[in-house]
Order: sequence, then structure tokens, then C-alpha cells
Amino acid sequence: MWLRTDTSVQAVIAAKVAGGANNSTFFVERQDQHFNVNFADFTSVAVTADDTAALGQWFHFALVYNGAGTTDTDKLTIYVDGTSIPFTVFDGPIPASLVDSTAPVEFGGSQARTSFFTGRIDEVRFYNVAESASTIVAHYNSAVGSCGINSDSGLVAGYHLDEASGSSAIDYSGNAHTGALVNAPARVGGLVCCPIVPVTPLPTMTAPGATATPPPAPTVPPNPTATATQPNTSTDTPTSTFTPTPTATACGGNQTALSFAGTSSQVVSVSDFAAFPSGLHAQLTIEMWLRTDRAVQSVIVAKHGGPNNQTLFVERWDQHFNINFANFTSVAVTADDAAPIGQWFHFALVYDGSGASDTDRLTVYVNGVSIPFSVFVSPIPDSLVDSAAPVEFGGAQARSSFFAGLIDEVQFYNVAESASAILAHYNNTLGTCGASSDSGLVAGYHLDEAIGAGAMDYGGNPHNGTLVNAPARVAGVVCCPIVPSTPTPSVTATRTPTPTRTPTPTITATPTLTASPTLTATPTPTPTPTRTPTSMTPSATPTPLCVGAAGIDLTHVTISKNGSPIGYEQLRARGRVQLTTLIPAVDPIANGFTFALTDAHGTLIFSRSIPGGQAPDLRTPGWRVNSGHTRWTFRDSTATVAGGITSVVISDQPNVAPGRYSFALKGHGTFQVLPAEVPVQLIAIFGAEPQRAAGQCGQRLFNPNGAPPPRCTLLRSGGLLSCR
Repeated sequence: MWLRTDTSVQAVIAAKVAGGANNSTFFVERQDQHFNVNFADFTSVAVTADDTAALGQWFHFALVYNGAGTTDTDKLTIYVDGTSIPFTVFDGPIPASLVDSTAPVEFGGSQARTSFFTGRIDEVRFYNVAESASTIVAHYNSAVGSCGINSDSGLVAGYHLDEASGSSAIDYSGNAHTGALVNAPARVGGLVCCPIVPVTPLPTMTAPGATATPPPAPTVPPNPTATATQPNTSTDTPTSTFTPTPTATACGGNQTALSFAGTSSQVVSVSDFAAFPSGLHAQLTIEMWLRTDRAVQSVIVAKHGGPNNQTLFVERWDQHFNINFANFTSVAVTADDAAPIGQWFHFALVYDGSGASDTDRLTVYVNGVSIPFSVFVSPIPDSLVDSAAPVEFGGAQARSSFFAGLIDEVQFYNVAESASAILAHYNNTLGTCGASSDSGLVAGYHLDEAIGAGAMDYGGNPHNGTLVNAPARVAGVVCCPIVPSTPTPSVTATRTPTPTRTPTPTITATPTLTASPTLTATPTPTPTPTRTPTSMTPSATPTPLCVGAAGIDLTHVTISKNGSPIGYEQLRARGRVQLTTLIPAVDPIANGFTFALTDAHGTLIFSRSIPGGQAPDLRTPGWRVNSGHTRWTFRDSTATVAGGITSVVISDQPNVAPGRYSFALKGHGTFQVLPAEVPVQLIAIFGAEPQRAAGQCGQRLFNPNGAPPPRCTLLRSGGLLSCR
């Protein structure tokens, strides 16, 4: 586990102990800067020497017991940050076997001993094997992932402790040893862990206005420097020399973006910001991550409600931007940039009405570098029109112009961010996600919601958005690294009698855990981009998307044409659910239908929300119901209403059993599943958020290939996924 002790008082951190004789397996205490390990009602006690993990500092703790060892030191080893710590006391020999206690396993304290830890705990794992020294080092250095993975040999239970709410600690090992939070320990900022391989990064930008230069090909050191030990307390000042890695480090939870089809009126709409800047000398900054999939001229962000109701709108066209103010009274066009179709890049627009010239008032950045303008049609205004129009991104409904591509991590500021701040945001030193404490942040959107039609504003104001016409949720950028506060260097798997760990003097926001692909200064456009899975190393808590979810039986998921190329997949899924909650009544016409596919860790691969609404005729997309109100059918031959879904059939089977419902769906579009994401989990919700909260849903986690059914198998070199 990872620990941060906040007091030096002796307290239990982990235990399997209950009252009464012969009902204690072990308990471990932290006291000052050492550990006490107690076996079987104090028949054996071991005390470590002091280590160098100070109060208020995160560190990695591991205890390894091996009853087959010949000596006490062979049977018991304690590691701090990957280094073994010597013992100063052995009181009684370490036992050759552990007492089979019926007591619960607890961490954070022991109720039976009325001893409770003061501090923070994260990423807890229990194994039924004695992990080697090199494995402990690898876990500490995040080479295997400080979060653990459910394929770790001997993993009995693992807890990310990343649940957003509730009183449960979900076991991600697959063994379902879910824990209960007793007396409500608080959920606070935890570790940043589980690095994820970058998705086609663009060239490193060294300073605003500078040109890109390709760095040398990176290499992975034998023991990568750990980055998972940092609370979010850094005040380090970013510089302009960080290497850009837009997907370098995971924050936990889903890491999704929104996919816009470009032809189906899909936008995210936010009611008029009361704090959106307007008037004389107003200031505005807009930032987001983009991936354009077509060269067609289209709006990416706007505050535009028609004539005389427009603040501005921004279009992407080929490899440049058009910025339009106040009903075309001012237009600016950038020169071409180096961000090709099919590749993620960071976009920022900064407006400052107090500027003396057009170039002082308006700046556009791509990947932290300002892009020159090729056209100014009339001067850039010194004030912004106070429009009552909604703020939209992904398109503009008033202009009937819609973006084709992916958008993630969107922020709006009522200040003109500096060039260094834009570069820092791009380089992740402040986090591409932004932070609610960012100066002038009006609204920010991670777009990481697993399901539903909302875009939650994390800025604290809140300006929550609505997903119009169901843009699809797909794998997005991974962001929000936390800068180390007290970094520690890599260690090797050797026993050190008096370990020392010297803080690393140079702080870097780019982990050295995973090799990035070789970067080039002039990237080649990629006509058929591939998706990097967010589950390459697990970054999400496998919290069920359903409350009290029932299982899905007779389940079958098939994806053909899988990733050849991406965007042309054929999806079929079906299953049957026995609902125990029938209030409110299941009604797809009123509530729609939602489904999602995740990997085994709970990391979202994709989801779709099929909206409610009755079709007025046979040609119009929508729902129809039979005369008995037992069969609902959704049809959309255009595949645009719900992100590629063409049909959904839901059947009530009251003659079989009350609450027995089946579903079947088809679709084509972006439904790729990568080998690293198999086996998958299917979640079906008979409605939207209220129905999910009521438990009107089901889920099925498939077994891996070779295991008993239901299992997932990749066939035809990965071109066909069959789960049944």
C-alpha cells in the first residue's frame, strides 16, 4: 500500500485480528518512523529500524511473509520505497504458518484493538504469494503499475480507493472482496499512478514562437523513477522546457473524450455564462484538446445565437483556424499549423481587448506555440458583444455547422492567459485538465463522465453542459499529473542496512516510465488513426455503473471489422436481465436506453445513450411500442442519433417472470476494442441516470479466452471480438 502518516502516534495500519484468543492472524503498526509486526496474539513480534519516510510524505510500504523461510529474516521482510528495512527486534521466532483467524481484514486501523491510523492510505493490495524483492521494486517504481493489475500473480484483493462516493472499497482483482468504509473515512486527493502509453504526441515546443525540434528517441531505464508518491501540494514554477506528453499520466476514473460525427447536429451546449466576459477591454481564454477527422470547415466552439446575438465563433478548416467576432464585423484567419488530421493537439485562443494592435488582442496557440495570422478582416474589436446565446463546443446550432472529430479537456477563462501559462498547460505542468483554483477559470470540462447526457463543470461555478444529439464517449487524453512535492529516486532490489533516499532536485511533469514513440518535427497525416487504450495499465476503479446491478444472462457481444480501420466496426449485443426494481416503470419512449462497454478494470471503452422519444412515422428515427406495451423498438437508419446505433429492441417478458427484460442492439461506427481491453464488461441501463440510480440495469463481466463461458475471444487477428 501507499501511506502518508500524519502523526507519530503508534497505530495499526493493517490487521486481521478480533477479540478473544486464537483469533488473530497478524497486525501491523506504524510508530514514529518504524513498523511493529505482531503475529498470533503476540507470540511473535518484530520491530524494524527507523526508515526515512517522514511525516506528511507519501511512501510505498510492503510486507512479505514466507513461512518456508529458514530464519526470521527469510520469513519476514519489510520494504519502504522498494528498499528492505532491517529489524532491530525479533521477540519470539517468526511462525512457520499463520493462524487461520475468522477475523475481518482491516486497514486504516483495528476495531478489535481500538487502534486507528492518522494519515492517508491508497492503492492497497493483498497477495497469497511472497513477492520477490525485484517485484516490490517494480511496483514501487510503477513499472508494473503502482495501482496493481488484476493479472498480478497471487493477487487476492486490490483496492484503488478511487470511488467518487459511497461507503464501499471495490476490489478490482475480480475476486469480489469488496470492503466497507466504517465511520466514513474522508476521500481526499490521492496518488497519481498507472502510467499510460502516449497517443501520438506532437513535437516538443520549447517556447512560444519557437520552432519544433525533434528530441532523441526516449528509452526506458531499468528501474523507472517512481511518480506515484506525490500529493497535490506542489508550488513549483513551470518552465518552457518540459516535454509535451498529452497522455502521460492517468488521474484515475474514466479517461474519455467526446466524438462528434460532423453531420448529426451534435454539440455540448451550456446555458449563457453569467460570468462570460463581455464589454470594453474584456479578456477571454479558451483551451481544449482536439483531434480533427475531416478537413471540412466547421465550428469547434461558439457563443452564437443568430444575427445580433453573437459573441464569437471559431472554425477549424484544413490546418488553420477562422475566428469570427460579432456577426462577421471582425474575422481573423491563422496560417497553417502542423497538426494533421487524425492526431491530437492542444488548442488555445487568447483574447485581450486592451491590446494595442490586432496581434496584441488575439493570439492562437497550437501545442503551446503561437500561430501567425494570414488574414485580418477589419480590426479585432476592443470589446466583446454581450450575447445571450449559449456557449457550445463541437459545433454551433445557430450556424448549422458541426465538428467532425474528438474534443477533450475544455476550459474557459475570463482572463487573458500568458504565453507561459498556455505552454505550461500544454506540457501538463499545470495539468491539461486545468484546476478549479486556476486564476479566472469560469468553466472546465473533463468530459470523463461514464454515461449520461451531461458534461459536468469542475470549475465550481457550476456551468454544467448538455450533450445534444448524443456525441459518443470514446477514449480520450489522459492528463492531470501532479508535480512531486518530495520526489524520491529509483531504487534497486538490494537489501540496504541503512537506506537513504535523497530527493530528486529536478522536478519533471513527464514520467519516465514508458517509452514514447520517436517524435518528428513534421508529422505525417494519419488517414486511419488507431486508438490507444486507457486500460493499457489500469487507471480506473471498477466501480459498477449500476446501483445494485443485476447480472446479464444469455449475453452475447460481437464486434466485427474491429479496427480495420477504426470507425467501421459492426456492433451487435444482446442479453437478458431480471430486474428487482420496477418503480419507475420501464419505458424507453420516456427514458431511452443506455449501454456501455468497459474493460475488466472498469475503464470505459465506449458508451451510447439512446434518447427517448416516439417516432412520428416509419422513416423518422425514434422509438415505437407494440399495442401490449411489452416490446419497444428504436430504429435509426442514418446511425446519427446515438453515435452509430441503428436499432435497439427491448422486450418485457412478464409471462416468464415479472421484471424479466431482454435487449438487443445493432450499430456501426467507432466501436473498436483493443486486445489490451479484453475481456470486457457489458453494462445495460433501461433508461438514463434516474433508472441507473434505481437499479434498473444489469452488467456482465466476461471471462478471458480459455476460461469457462461466458468468455471473450479475439479471432481473425483481432478483427472479430466474440463474447458469449
